[in-house]
Amino acid sequence: MIDKLLIILSFLFIAGFAVGYLFVDIDNRTPKPEGKAVYVPSGKLKIEVLNGAGINGLAARFRDRLWELGYDVVRVDNAELPCYTETIFLLRTRPTPEQSKLLSILAPRRNAVLLQRGEHNCDVTIIVGKDYERYLGKKQD
Repeated sequence: MIDKLLIILSFLFIAGFAVGYLFVDIDNRTPKPEGKAVYVPSGKLKIEVLNGAGINGLAARFRDRLWELGYDVVRVDNAELPCYTETIFLLRTRPTPEQSKLLSILAPRRNAVLLQRGEHNCDVTIIVGKDYERYLGKKQD
């Protein structure tokens, strides 16, 4: 009798934990940025910025920084998972001089990963990680 009770209590505990985890995960998901970037053709790189750190507004801040540098941002969104500790630069096409220039400005001591799988409407995808201050500086409150 005690064995059955322990099994039932264990099952309820695990089920409760799983359901709680799902609700917490949904509540803590970073909201999608309100302002989507508008692409204006300029002959420059087309860049996608994804928030991989789970910090509200981070991808939009990175987009603004790229705009200040004169780059076109075609998409701002959240990464699938908000767990990136480091910012990742993905080249969606074979390396070009424009991509090299962007990387030399933003990340002179970092390597980019060439990832050509799938179809993309961009040349570079930047997944902003929790090391974002390295690229944006500390946020002024």
